Amino acid sequence: MVLSGVLLRLGSVRYIGRGARTRQEKAHRLIMGGPYGWTRNPIYLATLLMAAGFGVLSELMWYAPILVTALAIHYSIVIRCEEGLLVEVYGDPYKEYMKSVPRWIPWPPSAPSENAIHPWREVWRREWRIPSATSWTSPS
Repeated sequence: MVLSGVLLRLGSVRYIGRGARTRQEKAHRLIMGGPYGWTRNPIYLATLLMAAGFGVLSELMWYAPILVTALAIHYSIVIRCEEGLLVEVYGDPYKEYMKSVPRWIPWPPSAPSENAIHPWREVWRREWRIPSATSWTSPS
């Protein structure tokens, strides 16, 4: 589960590029390709997979469902806020995307998307650098 989550996260960040791991709004284009064609929130799904895997590895079987449930509740709130912003930014195209791609449970896309992917070097740089809280800017 941990490895699946890591691979899904890295693959998802490859489609986001510079917008990953930031608290600034950087929604320059609507991303619907790759893992985003299967689920609207592959990075959050990846985090849930990793958390479940770490919960199981801890050998505290009661811990995994509590951890995953707490994260799912947290991410559900975050997702609703992000979706509101994306509807404001993209309007009808994003509403159509919401109708055709599930929020959580992955489902094969009906049509391929033409979003470009970013180089692995950029993915590694973004994912392995842990930003300090002071380096983030609050959303306007």
